[in-house]
Amino acid sequence: MEIFKARRKRNRKKRVEGNMVPVPFAALVVSLGAAVIAYLWIFSRCEAIGVEIKSLEAVAADLEEKHLNEELKWTRLCSPQNIERILSRNGVKMGYPTGRQVVLLADAGVWESGLDHLDRDMAGERHYAKMSGTERHE
Repeated sequence: MEIFKARRKRNRKKRVEGNMVPVPFAALVVSLGAAVIAYLWIFSRCEAIGVEIKSLEAVAADLEEKHLNEELKWTRLCSPQNIERILSRNGVKMGYPTGRQVVLLADAGVWESGLDHLDRDMAGERHYAKMSGTERHE
């Protein structure tokens, strides 16, 4: 029974009942902490995405430069001077076709596609595909 008496003798006024920190202040501190953490996370993600964008832009610039270089090479390969040089190096003799080598193709109804004024003007005429400049090389 003496144990219970010792408990009773304590001063009840010194006992703290209630919260040491007010609840609204604690809620404000927690919400501000959460906002700071969210801001820092968003900021770090933006920085990481910015670094990734810069690296991808560098890759895109390199690819564009390679594309332009390859396009220039292709243009040089397809030039008439280069084609003639390659043909002569391989011993291929080519020239313009003679009149007998030109194949004439009949018109396959191109003018019948709704162009009535051309149909009336060209009615009864035979149309052939022609190659310009063949007469001067015969």
